Amino acid sequence: MIAEGTPLYVNGAAVQRGDGWALAKAPGGGELTVSTRSQEELLAATRRATKAWFAGAGILAAAGVAALVAGLVI
Repeated sequence: MIAEGTPLYVNGAAVQRGDGWALAKAPGGGELTVSTRSQEELLAATRRATKAWFAGAGILAAAGVAALVAGLVI
């Protein structure tokens, strides 16, 4: 539930359905997003997650190379 008066960030489109309105993906594609966080907060969280994934991938790649080298030396 979202309290009345809470600011929202909405990435999508309002479309008429029957007698009312609904939210849908924007015509250009992308995801439908409704959040109590601002667009800037959402982008910052995405950037942090991306950096963490790349750091993890780098660590795993280094460990893989080290395991291959260790296997070749034995």
